[in-house]
Amino acid sequence: MRISYAHGLHKPNDNDKYMPTLIIPNGDLKPLHQAVASAVTGEWGEKGVERFKKGLIKNPILAGDSKSAHDKEGNLKEGLGPDVSFIRPWSKNPIKVFGPDVLPMDAQEVQSGWWGYAVLTPFAWHNDESGDGIGFWISMWQHVKEDETIGGGFTANPDDFFSKETVSTDGDCEVGSGGAADLFG
Repeated sequence: MRISYAHGLHKPNDNDKYMPTLIIPNGDLKPLHQAVASAVTGEWGEKGVERFKKGLIKNPILAGDSKSAHDKEGNLKEGLGPDVSFIRPWSKNPIKVFGPDVLPMDAQEVQSGWWGYAVLTPFAWHNDESGDGIGFWISMWQHVKEDETIGGGFTANPDDFFSKETVSTDGDCEVGSGGAADLFG
């Protein structure tokens, strides 16, 4: 899986949930489909299977080009598209992160766009307003491969912004007297 919103591994959202987004190539969805089917039948039996097929039980696996895959302006979010699907698993606790060597890793080092494996547990839920659905809890993430950063990550090269010439700190430096007003004339 490819991770997006990697900060969700270590930083809770406004609802105090740790919630990265995991992007899955469509050819690799079989284990997730099996987990969802197992959760549906475990909670609602055969009647649940029929309800799920009719869309009456919310599926946690979202199409990479669905409405949920677009931002408020209607643009497709980076890393998503018709060849992938995604899930939004969550945890009440920071998610344990491991490196390729299965040794603990600082979750803050993981970048959106990197690849890895997640330990997921499907669960059934009910909400009086939203109805029924299946979700995934996430407890661990193993980083296995770096890739191009996605989701707004920006790594700057200092050489692109700062001069290599020696900057003098001697002499007078004039500062405007109007504060922020000087910026706007």
